[in-house]
Amino acid sequence: MRPSITLLTARPTAQDLRFCRTLAQPLCAAGWRVTVIAPERPDAGAGGSLFLPCACEGPFWREKLLRCVERAGSRLLLIGDARLLPMLPLFCGLGCRTICDIAWEEEGSPQTIREGLYRAWVLRRLSAADAVIARDRKTARRFSECGASPVLVRGFPTPEEIGETERALLRVSPEEGAVCAIGPIGGESGAGRLLRVCAAAGARLLLAGPFADAQERAALGCLPQGGAAEILGAADCETIARACARAQAALIPAGADCRERLWRALAAGLPAVAGSWAASEAAGGSLRVVDETDEAALAAALRQTLADAAGRAQARFGRGAVQRRLSFLPEQERLLRLCEALWEGLQ
Repeated sequence: MRPSITLLTARPTAQDLRFCRTLAQPLCAAGWRVTVIAPERPDAGAGGSLFLPCACEGPFWREKLLRCVERAGSRLLLIGDARLLPMLPLFCGLGCRTICDIAWEEEGSPQTIREGLYRAWVLRRLSAADAVIARDRKTARRFSECGASPVLVRGFPTPEEIGETERALLRVSPEEGAVCAIGPIGGESGAGRLLRVCAAAGARLLLAGPFADAQERAALGCLPQGGAAEILGAADCETIARACARAQAALIPAGADCRERLWRALAAGLPAVAGSWAASEAAGGSLRVVDETDEAALAAALRQTLADAAGRAQARFGRGAVQRRLSFLPEQERLLRLCEALWEGLQ
């Protein structure tokens, strides 16, 4: 029997659809039948996967989601949204085995409640999952502290994303003083902060998605367009690639999936400026780590990065080594082994 799996996410943001795409690609290539249940269809990079639309909002959305899972016909589920964790017992009631791939900073996270309470919330729900995926070592450590045994599948740039970036680098030249920031960026206050930092550094901001939600997208519409900033829209793979190709440096705000955004910029040959959360990333001189709460320090680091022409050239021409170090292929192999082990348990 051909192995099958269903990928679920509750949100239509570009980052959640990237979750579907990056996991669907290797599974489809390995001969799996993949069904994606999401509010919107992932872009064409989702391989040969099937798609079932389901908006996880409104009346009876849980019942509708359960019907979609039954219709998909696979008893192996990969869940990419923390808001679906309370449904794990219902999925188990359908005879499904479940893999959870969620960011730590989700709804109900330390942004809104104390860290200890969030650990307890995660522990109660993850206890019903058969496996947990962590996209970086810090998240893996946090899940381990909750009593889970996570499998590390880091969210490195995929070969398709790197290929799109390389094509953009051939077509587009870097713009003087341009700085790329890839969202989510924390709403209007976060966007205003990025603008102030770039203005203090004498830089022009190129802001690409994915943006966290409709409120953040609306806030971005209030930002001044033209000389100070350019809003590139909720970004698909091509938009992010073009933003990286046009920029001379990257400014990476903290938040969910911040390491994935940093890895994407470094793989594009961009020197980056990030907060102290990035101190564990070994990127040599192409990464400047400063206190993110200090806007003056961020601006100074950004000025130094833009003024260092030799460093920028070294980062751009040395991106091949970075891409090999941040290769998604070993992560893909771990994902396949995990799915195969759980699938065999269903037979």
